[in-house]
Amino acid sequence: MAHPHGNDARHERPGAAADQPAPESATHGEQSAPSVSSPSHAIRLAAMTQALLAQVRDLELDDAARQRLGSVHNTTVEELRELLSEPLRSEVERLELSLPDEPTDAELRVAQAQLVGWLEGLFHGIRSTMVAHQLASQEELARMQRQGLPGGDDGKTRPGGQYL
Repeated sequence: MAHPHGNDARHERPGAAADQPAPESATHGEQSAPSVSSPSHAIRLAAMTQALLAQVRDLELDDAARQRLGSVHNTTVEELRELLSEPLRSEVERLELSLPDEPTDAELRVAQAQLVGWLEGLFHGIRSTMVAHQLASQEELARMQRQGLPGGDDGKTRPGGQYL
């Protein structure tokens, strides 16, 4: 089984150009808002974790498979922590997602399911925030349109619309 994130996901991140870093105010402010520094990397981690959980759900794992899955799980949790702002990192810490050196099948499956569930909740939160921002922007635009555009109106109608 290859490394779950390419050759070394911490140094070479495919698709990193699509990643959007956290705004300066979120990383350097006194009270930073929950954020993810690399959403596309977090999505890749979530997809990999969900796929692993689905593949091992009905399998009986031998010692080597348990060790490998435990290692991948712990690596994924560590990489996820690196992507999260302090409030989200603290939340992950409270979940106690790390596994013992020799986890049982049940411990592995519970930890994987817990991680997938937390990531799904994170993405629902991100989507909800995006929708709220979009609605606020639409309301602001509607308010501006109701008030009319300031200046430049001399009462004459120009052909071609207001911008030409």
